[in-house]
Amino acid sequence: MPEEDHMESGGEVKEGYESISKLFLRNFRRDHNEDRAQFCAYVHGEKVVDIWASRVKQSPSSKWGAAAGEYGPSNVQNVFSSSKVITSLVVAMMVDRGYLRYDQKIVDIWPEYGEAGKHDTTVEMLMKHEAGLQRFSEDICAEDLTAENIKRGKVSSIIEKQKPRNKPGSKRVYHALTRGFIVNEVVRRVDPKGRTIGEFLREEIVKPLLEPLGYSNELCLGLPSEMHHRAAPLVKRTNSWTYRQLLLPKSFGGGKIVGANVATRALFLSVLPFLQFVEYMQVGPTIGVTPTKSHEPGRGLSTAIEFFNSPEVRKAELPSANCHASARALAAVANAIVYEGNEVLLSNSGKKIAHGNPTQSVLYFSPFFGAPMTFTNAGWCLFGYARHGYVGWMGLGGSAMQWHLEEQIAIGYCMNAYEVIPWNARAEVLQQEVLKCAKRMRRNKSIVPVEPVAELTKTMAYAKL
Repeated sequence: MPEEDHMESGGEVKEGYESISKLFLRNFRRDHNEDRAQFCAYVHGEKVVDIWASRVKQSPSSKWGAAAGEYGPSNVQNVFSSSKVITSLVVAMMVDRGYLRYDQKIVDIWPEYGEAGKHDTTVEMLMKHEAGLQRFSEDICAEDLTAENIKRGKVSSIIEKQKPRNKPGSKRVYHALTRGFIVNEVVRRVDPKGRTIGEFLREEIVKPLLEPLGYSNELCLGLPSEMHHRAAPLVKRTNSWTYRQLLLPKSFGGGKIVGANVATRALFLSVLPFLQFVEYMQVGPTIGVTPTKSHEPGRGLSTAIEFFNSPEVRKAELPSANCHASARALAAVANAIVYEGNEVLLSNSGKKIAHGNPTQSVLYFSPFFGAPMTFTNAGWCLFGYARHGYVGWMGLGGSAMQWHLEEQIAIGYCMNAYEVIPWNARAEVLQQEVLKCAKRMRRNKSIVPVEPVAELTKTMAYAKL
């Protein structure tokens, strides 16, 4: 590549998992649909993949955060709805510690929540997107989403007077942002210290689990100003590039979107006008966000990028949409959820409760577009065959934080380049390959469950990128 646009990469891959790094780097070298990205995976409590890459452009500086030449495995990026996995974990920890129950009515914790017909809403309904509050009638300003202002009731006062758009428990509609706002109010009311999700995350997840790994600054909700320079700014392709890749074959410069086969292209092109669920992301006028529905189809994403790149929003707590993380931090937390030998965050009984009571229903992303989804008590999705048996969730644009219960696999995938295919195909390809490698290694009896360790031992064989 020319000097003004070359690629930097690095990381470690355990022997037997080399094919994953090849697939990961193909997105940079062949398809050119990545800007900066990280991928990390654990199998049976052992880290087997930890890789990253960055495309360094002619103008490496960025007003939004980390310059491309400064990118590495410890940099963070907004993981959007992968944040919901972390939020669900915080609730699961509250349940595990006896402070909360999934069948508990929210009014038992927060009496004022019962106004306007919400009195029968349970924690389970909230976690499964069945609270009927997929949108609020009043905007929330970013400045009201700091921990201090949340505790002053800036958000709760808005939530309390909301009338459900449908009867709680009757319909599953994606609460893109609102679930996190409500959960934050529940968590700070049951937590003995009255902490917000961002504060609890820092003290009860990052400190005991990630600090010993050296990842103390790699998972945050409410990114402090002094860490903004470490965040990879969000970027997206132009709409013309997206349509070209969906419509044209590879021989004519198209087909570079991962997972975009003929059926996928037809489906995506047919529902493109409805995929503006950044309409759900209009958090407030603090930084001049324009309502997406007044824009042309596809224009909303640019607004969302500027919005979520802004310092005001990075500092705010949007528990459903703006955790900032590295892939290895997400994978380490996912490993603590799935690996039976790791009870740092959840007891094994707490894990069973969180994964319990799976129910399937159509999850509506818009009035016209939905898909059957199975959610557990904690609000984690059991993807089943559709995603090779993985559990968890993923984020707008491409991130993923998921695990495989049977094979004890945990993965984290982070990137800063928006992906238009809504099922996050770049991560899916890597997840599937990890699963294939893990099964092959198990058949060869090369993998034996081990106790979790702080770092990979130096005696392991690695393939260096």
